[in-house]
Amino acid sequence: ISTDLPVSTNLSQIEAYSNKQDQEWANNEFSGFSMPLVEIEEMIFSDPETAKEMFLKFEKGLKIEDRVRLKVQLLYHLNKLESAEKLATAFLKERPQSQIAPTIYYYLNKALFSQNKPLDQDQILRDIALKELSPKTRGDLLLMFSHEAQIKGEILTAIQYQLELLSNPETTDQVDLEKITLLIKEVHSMEELRILLVNYPNLEW
Repeated sequence: ISTDLPVSTNLSQIEAYSNKQDQEWANNEFSGFSMPLVEIEEMIFSDPETAKEMFLKFEKGLKIEDRVRLKVQLLYHLNKLESAEKLATAFLKERPQSQIAPTIYYYLNKALFSQNKPLDQDQILRDIALKELSPKTRGDLLLMFSHEAQIKGEILTAIQYQLELLSNPETTDQVDLEKITLLIKEVHSMEELRILLVNYPNLEW
């Protein structure tokens, strides 16, 4: 079995790749077998090389969405950032309404952020991701957007992303209050301060 993770920008090619493996071996190996999706996904964070070996072993028996989800995560954690970006972009282009789109969108932006490239600002995908991602990944995505906005000089937008973290009990542990304070000090417009007060009335200022 190849030890490389092939990357294709065409989902039909991703499907076709699995046929390169030995069919007889695959049939014997996968008969009555339940794919260890959870085990592979958990291992990606602690030991991506071993997770890659497991993924390649069981890849043929995976549904395409499970395959793409694991592959994008593996590519990112193996520091193959451009490959993760290309695969994530291709998937979101072809299946933007997929149930795994929020996760793929998150890793697309993780890959872009790590390459110092502009983040993907697709409003529909962004809103769905921020609604459906787990608190930890949602917070991470908000921080990436806040950082990019600050770099671009969009201070009000950067603050608003930070305040989204602060206003949600599930993400308050990711808040850097000192960072928010420094950003607010960069706001010199009374109108922008008023916008913050109106949009976040329940926060203690």
